[in-house]
Amino acid sequence: MWRRALTELHERLGQLLRGEEDASGGVPPQDVQSPSSPFPEEPPRPRRGRGAPLPPASDALSGKPGRAVRKPAPPGAPASMDKCQRAVLTVLAQQRKALPKARLALMAGYSANSGGFNNALSKLRVQGWIDGRGDLAATELGLKTVGAVPALPKGAELFNYWLGHPRLDKCCRAIVSSLRSRKGAVGKEDLAGLTGYSANSGGFNNALSRLRTLGLIEGRGAVALVEDLR
Repeated sequence: MWRRALTELHERLGQLLRGEEDASGGVPPQDVQSPSSPFPEEPPRPRRGRGAPLPPASDALSGKPGRAVRKPAPPGAPASMDKCQRAVLTVLAQQRKALPKARLALMAGYSANSGGFNNALSKLRVQGWIDGRGDLAATELGLKTVGAVPALPKGAELFNYWLGHPRLDKCCRAIVSSLRSRKGAVGKEDLAGLTGYSANSGGFNNALSRLRTLGLIEGRGAVALVEDLR
């Protein structure tokens, strides 16, 4: 009986094997890989981390986009000058004579001890536009570089020019006006009385000091306008 059961089991297994062969077209079953995609697989894009450097900007001369690069000045072109340098050269060109450093600074609208003013003087010397240490004057090259400047007036117009100059405060204007009306030297005490100030006040004495620095008055005990302003 067991032989019969074994025979039936054998036949059953044979039927199962034949059914699988028919289903697979007569090819024994085996591991079949999944067909590849008809589209080529895109390679992974490189990822840039937060700390990764940006591509360098190209040089403007290469013709590629990037940061603009300042082109060097052509050979022989005059060097540029800043506001302070131009103010200094303009004053020297107007005066046409050497000026003390303190007077030059005041006329140009700067402090003689400021870094900006002294740096400007250094650069002007390097360019060969001014000459001198104590008294400063414009060179021929400096005059040519600064070009045409407004000429200073003469006589009464010169006095009015200084009277309205921004470097003169109310006390300075009162002093020069009083001196011009007197047509000569005036003692310090009398001058203070004419202007309405105290001879010992800081404002009055600071005004006298500024006018001396600008070269508009002369004298110590008795004070007078310089000859060009009388």
